[in-house]
Formats: sequence, C-alpha cells, structure tokens
Amino acid sequence: MSSTTNTSTTHSVKPSMPPPNPSSSRKRKAPPIPKTKQPTIIASLERSSSERSWVWDHVTKCTVSETQEVEKDGKKEKVEVQVLKANCNHCNALFACDTSEGGTSTYIKHINKNCKSYKPTDELQKVLGNSGPSGDVKNMLVAKGWSQEESAEDIIKFIVIEEIPFSIVESEGFRRMMCKVQPRLHVPSRRTIVRELFSMYDSMKDQFKKEIHNHRVSLTTDTWTSVQDLNYMVLTAHFVDDDWNMHKRILNFCLISSHEDKEIGKMIEQCLVEWGIEKEMCISIDNASANKVAIEYVVRKMQKWPNSKMIMNGKFMHVRCLAHIINLVVKHGLKRLDTSVDALRNVVRFVRSSPRRLSYFKKCVKNEKLDSKGLVVMDVPIRWNNTYMMLESCLKFKKAFERMTKDDEANIYTIYLSEKVFNDEGEEVAGRGRVGPLKEED
Repeated sequence: MSSTTNTSTTHSVKPSMPPPNPSSSRKRKAPPIPKTKQPTIIASLERSSSERSWVWDHVTKCTVSETQEVEKDGKKEKVEVQVLKANCNHCNALFACDTSEGGTSTYIKHINKNCKSYKPTDELQKVLGNSGPSGDVKNMLVAKGWSQEESAEDIIKFIVIEEIPFSIVESEGFRRMMCKVQPRLHVPSRRTIVRELFSMYDSMKDQFKKEIHNHRVSLTTDTWTSVQDLNYMVLTAHFVDDDWNMHKRILNFCLISSHEDKEIGKMIEQCLVEWGIEKEMCISIDNASANKVAIEYVVRKMQKWPNSKMIMNGKFMHVRCLAHIINLVVKHGLKRLDTSVDALRNVVRFVRSSPRRLSYFKKCVKNEKLDSKGLVVMDVPIRWNNTYMMLESCLKFKKAFERMTKDDEANIYTIYLSEKVFNDEGEEVAGRGRVGPLKEED
C-alpha cells in the first residue's frame, strides 16, 4: 500500500489507542508527502471485529470523495468517486485501504516511524507524579514509571472497587478518557479483563493464605434469604497483624441450600479447610438454635484435626453476637409500646405514600411554623436502631401531626386510618383498621 495526501479535514473517528510495545522511540525523519488535491471525507466506518491488530486503535477506515480520470468512449473524463481509505487518528494522514489484502504493515510503519503527531516514549522512562489519589494526606511527589501490565491491573481494581460492569472497558467514553490520560495504553477487552481478574484473585488468595496462617483468626458469619428466595451465607475473618493493625477479610460469599444447622456447619468447615485456617479464636454468630448446632458440628470436626490448635478444646468457640442480643432486648421492650409505635409508623407511612399526602403534611409543617427541612423516616421493624431514628424524626413534627388530626382537608388522613388492614399473606384482618390517630401519650 502507498500513502497518499495529508489532510486536515474534520470527521468523526474512534478514539486513538497506542500499540502495546512501539518498536522505536527515537525520532526519525518522515518522508516527504506529495502535495496533491485534498479529498473530501464523506464518513468514517466502524471498526470491524476481525481487525485485531493494535494499529487499528490508531487508524480508522473511512470513505472519501476523490476526482479520478476514467476513459469513456475513447476520451478521458474526470469523475468524482468514493474510495475506501485508512485515516491516521493522530495526524489525519490518508492511506490506501485494500480490503482484499487487509495488510497493516504500512500503517504500523507510519505509526512507529513517520507519524509526527504520535510520539511514543520509552516505558522505562519515569515521570514526576503524585504517589496516591488527589486529596490523600500522605500524597507526595515521586518518580513513577508506566507499563501496560500495571495499567491493566489498575483497571481491574477500579472495576472491582466501584462495582461496575466489565463492559465499561469497551465503552466509547471510557476509551476516550483513557486515550487522553495515557495515549500509550492499549485498553484490553472485557474477556481479557475477566481472565486477568481470576488470575489476580488466585495470586492474592495464595498470598493471603500465607499471611493468615501465622495469625489467630476470629470469624463472623450470617445467613439470609434474598428477594429471589435464594439463601446466602457470608464468612468473614478478623485478625491482628504483627504491627497491631486490625484486618477484616471476606473469605466466602456463597449460596447455600437451606438455613439448617448442618448446612451452615458444613459450609464453615469447608471454608476453613479451603483457606488452611487452623488457629481459630472464636466464631461470632446469632444465638439461634440452628447456629448453636452448626458451631457444635464445626467444633467436633476441628477436634479430630491432627495437631488441633483450638483454645480450651473449643469450649468457648461460639460467641453470641452482641448486636443481635441488644436487638432482641430492645424489641422485647418495644412490645410495651406497640400501640404508640404502630400509630407513629402509620402516620409516617401516610406521609410517604403519595405526593398529595406529602404536600398536605408539608402544608401543616409550614402553618405551624416549624423550622425543620427534613422529613419523617420510615423504619425497618427488625432493626431497633432504625425504629429509634423514626421516633426521633417524628418528635420534631409533633405539632404538625396534631394539626393533621384536627384540621383534616377532605378527611384524607382519617380516611386513610379507616382503610382495611391486610396481614403478610395478603388476607384482610376483619374488624380492624389502622392504629391511630396519634394521641398525646403517643
């Protein structure tokens, strides 16, 4: 293929990406480009999935309009035809594009030697930059190098930390951004990212196994059912290193067949064997009967291990979750206030159930001249601290609730309280309306 004219005509192209290893970083004199008529670019073409060479991150196919001489009836005439070309994303140089051959040697030679706008540098060359993210108090100016492998690892860490899809690396916006940040970076595909992620996970897992083997480990675990009726279990390790720093690592996050005691015990045992954990301090878990049997199962299995390193033969292995115990105590105490809590919960549900009701509540707040920009909070009954937050938020609007009871526009509040009540199975509770309205003692 031979190069043709150099043009600066504006057209849409895909963001440029550099080759992984440029063949040379030394400056070479570019060959002279003949001055001919500038073609008019019609449109750029999308990159085909079969174009796997790195050079296609620097060169884009496009169609241009050129004037050519053709012989017709024995006479030569100039006609305007559309020709397929390859356009350099850096200097806008145009090259002939032969779709039948599909060779890329001309483009590679241009990028590595002749392109004046693309200036690759040696990967070993270091530049001054910050040691960490902007705003970090430990940030300092250091000399840093660049490599394709480290950049790919940082992309994987970015995807994991921010919990975003792997397909982000193939999006146009991400590639444009990375082209500006580091023109030499060859952004890998999502399949490559997934493959490298599992490889990184295996490497970090082996490294963590060696680290955790030297420490006494405490475990916490919990199970729950998702909205899709799937049973999940998580197991977390806690330990203190030689420098007295506390560490917390999730060892397992998996599906289990049921919440039965043996299933929980077998999963904990399997995870301990997989990670090679032999020095256990204790296992913190809710003091439900199934969890108690599960811990007893784990203790029996660990007692049979050769050179068992359990403390006091596992007598105090099961540590009841303090937060769960406090939750049970508070919920038991709240039963004495069920009527008042239900009345407050109903008025909060009324306020947040429709825009009209919310507008009515805000009007009552405004008429009572209450200086509060917040709103009432809906609680989750299974969490006592969440119920406390609801009660605390309601206390600020006591006068507004009183006004809603006495000055009810179109009786929307009283009608809401008289509506039918249904249980968790969707069955109507006969002869019972919603608890309310609020009273002074509430």
